[in-house]
Amino acid sequence: MRKGPDGLVPLRSLPVDAPTWLVEQLKAGVGVHRFRPDARLADRVGRVACWIMTAMAHDEAWLRDVDAQGRPRKLLKIGSLAQAEAEADKAMRRFAFNAAAAPYVDGEGEATVQTFANGYRIVQLLTPAALDRESAAMGSCAGGGGYDRGVETQYKLIYSLRDAKGLSHVTLEVDPAENSLVQCLGKQNVAPVARYLPMVRSFVRQWQLQVTAAAARCGFVQDALTHELHSLSALPRGLHVGKGGLWLHDTKIDALPEDLRVDGNLYLGGSAIKRLPRGLIVSGGIDLRRSAVRELPAHLSAEWLSLEGTAIAALPRGLRIGGAADLRGTEITALPDDLQVGGDLNLWGTDVAALPEGLRVGGRLVLACTKVMKLPSGLSARSLDLRGTQIRELPDDLKVLGGIRLPNGEEGGTVEMARAALAAPATSGARPGLLRPRVG
Repeated sequence: MRKGPDGLVPLRSLPVDAPTWLVEQLKAGVGVHRFRPDARLADRVGRVACWIMTAMAHDEAWLRDVDAQGRPRKLLKIGSLAQAEAEADKAMRRFAFNAAAAPYVDGEGEATVQTFANGYRIVQLLTPAALDRESAAMGSCAGGGGYDRGVETQYKLIYSLRDAKGLSHVTLEVDPAENSLVQCLGKQNVAPVARYLPMVRSFVRQWQLQVTAAAARCGFVQDALTHELHSLSALPRGLHVGKGGLWLHDTKIDALPEDLRVDGNLYLGGSAIKRLPRGLIVSGGIDLRRSAVRELPAHLSAEWLSLEGTAIAALPRGLRIGGAADLRGTEITALPDDLQVGGDLNLWGTDVAALPEGLRVGGRLVLACTKVMKLPSGLSARSLDLRGTQIRELPDDLKVLGGIRLPNGEEGGTVEMARAALAAPATSGARPGLLRPRVG
């Protein structure tokens, strides 16, 4: 991964507690990237891991061809993720050919649990051999040994949607302890084709399963009240999603229904959604990182909020965040007067120049590298980060329970100690015993 560009995105805002070398690199105009894997990259890496896991389960000879340090030479020759994928694909094709060439008796290691009028059926996979056949047909990691013990002990239940010819189209994983559908995947570990969803929906209804599989991976959402399954392309108004949350990251869906309620977290990072719907209620957090959302609705409430990398330029009135609010990498220049943040408020690197009077932050207030030059009266926070700002004095009524990190990067103790350090002549340096450079 270190040798290629996979998962790397340009770093446009400094992270909290960025080391000095990173600050200097960005100030010098050096292009810096951060590693941020998405669902697609996770699938690619997972496919390579599946190949290695399968090789280990079958004790393939190349694993024993090692160097003096015990490292397989085959892996040492791989210089990029793309090369690793090519090796994995080649091995999986060979594995699929061998599995297809093996004698197959319909029903061997399988038990039909549901049939449909069109000749399709859902079978439960009961043996490692049945899992291997499914893996070969679907290009997935169902076989190769990773699920063998779980299936044999009934800790995991694996099912397959088959057509009239016995061909596999959807693989499903059920957690019997929670009676929940935790995975629902089509070929190559992507969302199932839409025409198979009615049969999956029937399976969920028959066994009264709770769907906890990520919507972005399975292609549908379950209503927590009616238990109906809805395609991502046809989400109904008033949809109520359960505590598992709504995961739509990196999907092509471009709109959400009005009056949507999500009991857990709402993940829209990397999606094509441009605005949040009216009547949205989210009891958990909202992740909009790298999404196309450009504005937030008035009086929005969430447990936490992440807007990094969005084009959002203003926050609405009545915004209530119970936990942390991460506004790094946005075009926001001002905060609403009635903003409430119960956790950390991170404004690092934004163009915010002034804070509202009486702002209260329950966690850490990060103003590093902002344009804020003066703190407002009535400000309170658990801790305060002023690195890279032009702030040279603190208001008399400032309340900070923890420490204060000063503009020069040094850490102060109480408000009084920080105020004294800011008032000290620039040439005098830090007073002994008052401040000390932050290690690392």
